[in-house]
Amino acid sequence: KIELQPFELSDAPFIFKAVVPVAPQVELGQYTGLTVERKVYQITDEAVDKQLERLRDRAADYPKVERPVEDGDLVIADVAAITNARPEAADFRPTMIQIGEGNIPGFDEEVIGLSVGDEKSFTLTYPDDYPEPELAGETADFSVKINEVRRKELPPLDDALAVKITNGTIATLDAFKADLRSDLEKSLRESAENEADQAIVDQILLSSTIKFPPQLTEAEVNEDAQSLMARLEKEGVPLEDYLERTGRTREQLIADFTLAAEKRIRIGLVL
Repeated sequence: KIELQPFELSDAPFIFKAVVPVAPQVELGQYTGLTVERKVYQITDEAVDKQLERLRDRAADYPKVERPVEDGDLVIADVAAITNARPEAADFRPTMIQIGEGNIPGFDEEVIGLSVGDEKSFTLTYPDDYPEPELAGETADFSVKINEVRRKELPPLDDALAVKITNGTIATLDAFKADLRSDLEKSLRESAENEADQAIVDQILLSSTIKFPPQLTEAEVNEDAQSLMARLEKEGVPLEDYLERTGRTREQLIADFTLAAEKRIRIGLVL
């Protein structure tokens, strides 16, 4: 901030006042000899089996079938959905529908039993907690035309599955499970180390005196706000819908940004 002082054209010196933020000041507390507990995670056979099932599911095949739609099928259909929020969706669009996975309540029941060539229209309401705020609570008139029905076929749990998932780099299922266990152990070990590092930093922050001008916080908050607005604009989500979905007011959002910014600044200055 610069403030010009009144002056007359003469030999007198030019005078102005400048206000600038002071440099941050840090008085470090104790930072040596600190101790924290590092968690030790145990990888169970159940955790390995769950990860294997997720990968097996991704490796599923979907051959065409000549029968009505059943639960678990992959359906290729032309779908139109008339809503006030998205009038452009009234036109038919080719759509892949996994029956039983993530569809709005009632949709699967309307489609199950249809066969290739069948068309059906029905009305459903998006749930209030639907992840796309502009559709949450909206009533939609759906029209569906079935083009293909594909059955989900999970590959057997054998050596061939290990070869398929790893592109031939691992030849047996036992070796693949051992590799999965190793990856999970590495991931959890890194998480434990990160948690321990953060705990040490938190101890240093508690014993340190840190002062910095509010302009640093304001700059961080503005950057966070601009980043959020850019993301919401890209997703086509109005800010008010986002606030409603997250259960916050504008003031609470700024307060959250401010707390996060102040902690980042304190950590940066201490480190």
